[in-house]
Amino acid sequence: AVLVAGCGSVGSYLAEVLARAGVGRLALLDPEPVEPANLSRTVYAAEDVGRPKPEALARRLLAVEPSIALALEPRAVDALPPAALDARVREADLVLAATDDPAAQRALDRFAYARGRPALFVGLYAGARGGEVILTVPDRTACYLCATRSRHGLERAGGRVARELDYGTGRLRGEVALAADVQHVASAAAKLALALLAPEGEPGLRPFAEEVVASGATYLTLSTVPGYWFYPQVFGDTPGQGAYQSVWLTPARAADCPVCGPPEARCDPLEVPRRAPDAAAIARAVREAGDGV
Repeated sequence: AVLVAGCGSVGSYLAEVLARAGVGRLALLDPEPVEPANLSRTVYAAEDVGRPKPEALARRLLAVEPSIALALEPRAVDALPPAALDARVREADLVLAATDDPAAQRALDRFAYARGRPALFVGLYAGARGGEVILTVPDRTACYLCATRSRHGLERAGGRVARELDYGTGRLRGEVALAADVQHVASAAAKLALALLAPEGEPGLRPFAEEVVASGATYLTLSTVPGYWFYPQVFGDTPGQGAYQSVWLTPARAADCPVCGPPEARCDPLEVPRRAPDAAAIARAVREAGDGV
């Protein structure tokens, strides 16, 4: 069973790959409807426009594999009651986090790590000129929170890898060949996902993930254009280098990390707010408290 959080360009692609590979149960979590701009880079069709993404994706997956068991959650991560999110994570053998929402990714990280579930966190950088796949296995690897600290260090050294927005938080601007670049990143996540789901001792695919975990280099960065980010510093003198480069990073656990640090430093994810209250909410609470005095 796999929890797919985020059913956009990455999540919809991964869900279909898993269904075609024989994964029998998927939970699909996404709050948004399919929009026309999604059609250039997802598995959705024109007839899906306006439908909730989990519903539209379910239609597609059932056409591929009629026997697949699907659970649909047309809500955002932070809209699920904590106990419900906890239950979804506990039911999963693997968590795929592709939400384009850092707060949601961090929440999924906390629950997956605390409940002993391996997870993959997939993200795209501006214009899909690059991307990342972060693999976490509780008590064997650094968590997503610690891994992204590594990216922040590289950004200070080699320039930021920002996202460009057009409509809504985290969504990429439509452009020619965007789908190909998105799927380049997502296909790396798909292979890692299938390797993590392979039975113990399976000689073909299982070692692919096991070697990554054992090496500690669990943070895959990818570029889809030449001369991107810190890549010229690594490959600048290597003949034949250009687009489609990748570098595996080795994130370190922070000594005080509340997710993957020592047991005494860890927090129960059920007790961690998934979003800080915004300024308006704080002001409203202050006013209400004053009215009650």
